Parts: sequence; structure tokens; C-alpha cells
Amino acid sequence: MNAAQRSGSVPNLYLCTKRRRPSSTIVSEDDGALPNAENDRARIVFSPPFRRLQDRTQVFALEKNASVRNRLTHSLEVSHIGRILATIACDALSKKYPGFPSEPSEIAAIAQTVDSACLVHDIGNPPFGHFGEQAIREWFEQQFESFKHAPNVPAKKRGFARRYQDFLSFDGNAQGFRILTTLQRNHDEFSLNLTMMLLASTVKYPGTADDKGDVTEGKLKKAGIYFTEQKVFDEVWAACGLRSRGEDGSVAHRHPLSYLMEAADDIAYCMSDMEDAVIKRIYEADVVMAYLEEISGNPLIAAALQKAASTVPDRPNEIESFKLAKFTVFRAALILKLIHQVADAFAERLHEERLLGGPPLVDEIPETCNALESLKKFAQTRIYNHRAVHDKELGGGVVLRGILDAFKPLLMYTRRDFLSVVKGERTKNAHTLGPALCSLLPEKGKAMYRHFVETPKVSPSDVEEWMLRAHLVLDYVAGMTDHYALSTYRQVSSP
Repeated sequence: MNAAQRSGSVPNLYLCTKRRRPSSTIVSEDDGALPNAENDRARIVFSPPFRRLQDRTQVFALEKNASVRNRLTHSLEVSHIGRILATIACDALSKKYPGFPSEPSEIAAIAQTVDSACLVHDIGNPPFGHFGEQAIREWFEQQFESFKHAPNVPAKKRGFARRYQDFLSFDGNAQGFRILTTLQRNHDEFSLNLTMMLLASTVKYPGTADDKGDVTEGKLKKAGIYFTEQKVFDEVWAACGLRSRGEDGSVAHRHPLSYLMEAADDIAYCMSDMEDAVIKRIYEADVVMAYLEEISGNPLIAAALQKAASTVPDRPNEIESFKLAKFTVFRAALILKLIHQVADAFAERLHEERLLGGPPLVDEIPETCNALESLKKFAQTRIYNHRAVHDKELGGGVVLRGILDAFKPLLMYTRRDFLSVVKGERTKNAHTLGPALCSLLPEKGKAMYRHFVETPKVSPSDVEEWMLRAHLVLDYVAGMTDHYALSTYRQVSSP
């Protein structure tokens, strides 16, 4: 169902089941939202990028303790919260719209779409978490002058500096959209070929680096789309009926379900990081519970603490794992309270037509915002700054910079020489290790590069070719798991 088919008696949730290419599987656009949403989930969970999340840092890199969260287990928790949040939000919407749901399966389709959006919300994150993102951005910033003055690199040509912002603004959100729409190439260029409603639901920052700026002036905090995926983004937004970037420079509207995905992540990660710190014995459970008592002026925190106290009574000399049980009850109680508040806020803002283009849901709920900010404060000051985190971050930075340094010669080739190396042909101008380095790049990525460079009707300019080449290298590095990155660093750095 699409935006144009909705009336005032039902909320417009932009449930567009269209795909960029008609599905070659048993499901079709006409089968309705639920079968398509379920098919989307299957495409995700059976995909290699999703499986690779099991060896990506959440907070603690290269973690040996399987009880500590990684990106995969975190994403599963977020998806669970997202599904419940969407279901309760739909219940709140049904009280405001007499015609909702228009069919019994519609709520299940919405819940499944949010669930899937949550599953892939971190799919573009590189090795070593957010520190990995920063290390990649810094490397490209340091290399700009080198690339600008390199022979045969089109740095002085029109558009290079602007397009280079893809790398200076590198972020897991933009990389994730690229993975979902471009990189999982099988027999064509449509990647996982997900529905438009799901693709739109995954985008928190609906714009490129051109749209970054002061949030108070209506700009985006981050670039959620690379210039290379601009056309795909426009196609998705047009199919869903969402407002795209205005001629006055105003940023595009977000899909309404992306707000639920974002809120589910906000709710999940704060308490998860605190629990992992206890599991790793960075802090004892008593320290965490004492901090929660300090911030119990917030009524949501206080109510959750009361639930924990009544469920798990204090016992003298109890072991640490039993002490953690109280925090577990607190976490569950607080999550449920936050979900209900966010669900009500979603329904209210959608009904008042002030959701799209607005701030995150939690930002407009004082109690919820205060509770989450208080929890984040503990994580930011006592966990993320702990030596156990910093030591691994330093190592991760060395690994990523070392890999990028090793692959830099591929970005210094002429267009002709690089294409020759990709095709496995000999060229006297190639760097000694060029063919060996190129052999490490994924075959699907090289096939995509050749498709764009060798297809006459595409015929990219020199600037576009270099950007495709740089993205090819970055896609490889950003797609690594933590341990694979470490192994690759040793391989390309060993004498």
C-alpha cells in the first residue's frame, strides 16, 4: 500500500511494498505488506553482512567472553524492542484513527518492518565500532593533500572535493544503506532488493554530506547517504511518497518507522553497556546499582528500581551473578516503561502531523530523555573512557590505518592501470604489490567496479571513477570483522 492510497481515517505510514526490481521469489508486490515484510527479513538474516556482525565490536573489541555483546547480539536485542514498540504504537494509533488497521495483517507488517530495520541498523559499522569510523575518517582527511597532488588523480577537477566528503564523513549509517542497496550484488545491481518501505525505514539521516550542518538550522547531524547512492535514495523516497530535499535546501523527510527503529536503539544500548561492564568485571553490580539510586529522582528510574527491589530481595554475601539479577529486572522494567512512553509519543506526533522532519522521539519526552541521558552519562564517563576500552581502540586504530596505508597505492594508479590490475592484466606502471593487493579485494566489488567503468552508457568521469575505486577499497575494509581486520593487518604489514 502506498501513500496515495491512504485517507484521513488511517495514518499514513508509507507502506510501499514495491522493490527496485520485481521479486524473482514467490512473493510479489501485490501479495500485501506482511508477506513482503517477512521476505525482507529472510533476505537480511541469510545475508553475509548480517552474519559478520557476530565479530564486530559493540563496545569491547576482540572480546573473548561470549556473554558480552557484539553487534549481532545488540542488533537482535534492538529488533526485539523495536517489534514490541511498533506493536504498542499501532495499538495507540488505533485509538486515534477509526479506520486503522485497514486489515488485520497491517500491524504485523509494521512490526516486522521495524524489526528488520533494527536488525540492520548497525550493518554498516566497520571493525572496532565507532572508533573504527573515526579512524577511517581521519585517514582520509590526512591523505587528501597526497591524493590531490598525485599524478593522474583528478583532485583539481570539478566535483572532487565535494565527492570526497563521502570519505571525510564516513559513517556506518551511509555504509549500511550502500550495503543494502548496492554491495550485495548477485546477478544484478539491486543488492538485497528489499522493499522501499524497509529501505526508507533504515535511514536516520536522509541526506548526503551536502545536507550536514547545524541541526538547529534544519540540517543533518550526519550524512546518511553517500553521493554514490543518491539516485537510489531518490528512487526510494519517490516510491514511498516521502518529501525529498527541497529547492530551498531543506532536508528530506524521514520515514515514520525510522523513528521507532532509532528509539529502540536508544533504549537498548545504554543499559546493555552497563550490564556488559559488570560481566567484564570492570565494575561490580553494587557500583552500578548505587549509581541508579543516585539518579532515582527520575520517576521512571525510581519505578524500575522499586520493581527490582520487590522482585529480587537483598541477600547478605550473595555472589556477583545474583547481584546482577537485580539489574536485569531493573532493565526489563525500565525498557517496558520507555517503550510505552515512546509509543504514545509516536502516535501523538503522527496524528498531529508533526512527526516527519522532526527530532528523535525521545528528545520530546522529558522523563524518557532524562532517564536515557542519565544512563548514557554513566556509560560515557565510566565505561567508554575506561582503559579496557581505550587499549583496544588504540590497537584497532593502528590496524585500520595500517590496512589503508597498504592499499593506498591502488588509489594512486591511473584509471587505465587500475582497470588493468583489476582484470588481472600485466602493466609495467603498477606498484609491485598492486596485483597482490587487488587479489584481496572482493570479487563482487571488482565486478561492480568493472560494470560501471566498462559499460559505455555509464561511462563515469575521471572523478567518478576514482570515487568508485576508493569506495571499492573502503567497502572491503569497512566490511571486515574485527579478527579478519587484525589478520589482514598482519598479512599486509609483515616483512
